[in-house]
Amino acid sequence: RKPFEHEKRVIISGACWIFGYAGMWFGKAVVSSLILKADIISQAYNTFMFRTGTQDLPWQRINSLVVNWKHYSYSLYALILLAAFLIWFIPAFFKGCRYSEKSAALVLVMASSPVWYLVCSNHTLVHHLFTYRIYGVMIMAGFGIMAETMPSLKGKQELSSAKSFVKRIAALLVCGVLALGMTMISYEETSVSNKTCPFPECREYTADGLYLDMDFVPAQNRITGICISVSSPSDAGEYVIRLADGGSVLYEEHFPAGTYNSFAAQPVDWRVTKGKMYDLSIECVGTEMPVTYRLFDGDVTLNEIGPARANGTVTAGECLFEVTYWFRPYTRAGKLFYLMTWFSVFTLASCAFRKKK
Repeated sequence: RKPFEHEKRVIISGACWIFGYAGMWFGKAVVSSLILKADIISQAYNTFMFRTGTQDLPWQRINSLVVNWKHYSYSLYALILLAAFLIWFIPAFFKGCRYSEKSAALVLVMASSPVWYLVCSNHTLVHHLFTYRIYGVMIMAGFGIMAETMPSLKGKQELSSAKSFVKRIAALLVCGVLALGMTMISYEETSVSNKTCPFPECREYTADGLYLDMDFVPAQNRITGICISVSSPSDAGEYVIRLADGGSVLYEEHFPAGTYNSFAAQPVDWRVTKGKMYDLSIECVGTEMPVTYRLFDGDVTLNEIGPARANGTVTAGECLFEVTYWFRPYTRAGKLFYLMTWFSVFTLASCAFRKKK
C-alpha cells in the first residue's frame, strides 16, 4: 500500500471506533430514558462534558499526560522501554532509519493515547490507576515504528554520508529542544487532606456567622485548589478566603454560599513560598442561615495547618482541610525520565518524514 492508504485506514478505523463507542453510551442513555421516563440524555450529556474536563485549565490537561505516564516510571518498566529505544536508536543514529510506508500511520496511532488523555482530562486524572493502560497503544505503536524503520542488518554495512549524518544531528537537536520544552511544562498535581467525616474524630459546629483563621505552611510553591470546609443552606451571601503574610493580604477568593462547598476543592492560583508560615482565613459574609464548620481531632493531622481559631476562640482541632499543589517532579531522575520520554516520542515521530530513496 501507499503511505496515504495506511493513514486513511487508521483515520477511518479510528472514526468508526469513536462513533461506535459514543453510540453505545448514547444508546444506553436513550433506552434508560424510555424505561425510566426521565431525562437521562441530559444527565449523560452533562456527565460527558464534566468528564472531558470542560472546566479544566490548559495545564491540568497536560497534567493528565504526566499523571498517567508516571505509572511507567518504575525502574523495571523504565529500563525495558529505555533498552528497546536504544536498540533501535543506536543503529538508526549511525545509519539512518529505514524508510517505511507505515511510519506516518503508526505516528497517528501513537498520538491517539495522549490525545485521549487531553480530551478526557478529568476522567483520566481521577481514574489514572487504570487509564494509564491507554498508553499501551502508544508504546506498541512506538515498537511498530522501531520494527519498521530499523536499519537493515543484512550484508556489509557502511556508515551514511557526512551530509545525511549532519541532517540527523540537526533533527535530533530539534527533537531535544521540543523534549526539553515539554519537560519544562510537565508538572504534577497532588492533593493532601485530613477529610475523615463522618468518623467520630470529626466534630460539626453551627453558628450564625463564622470567621475561621489558622496558620498555614505550604509544602509547595504553587497552590491550585483549596477546600473551604464550611457549608450553609443559605442561597445568599458568600465565602471569602484570604491568604495573608504578616497582615498583608496576598490573595482573596470569593465563592457563593451553599452546601456544595463542604468538601469541594475550589480552584485558585496562588504563588507562595514553600515552608513559609502564612495566615489563612475563611469568612462567611451575608449568609442568611446558620453556617456549619467541621473540626478534626484525629491522629491523621496535617503539617500544613495549625489549630483553627473560630470567631476568635482557639480550638483544639484542625479545620477540615484540603489543599492541591502544582509542582515540578521532585527528583532529577523524574525530570530525566520525562525528558527521555519526550525525546523518544519526537525522535520516533520524526521517522514519518523519512523519504524513500
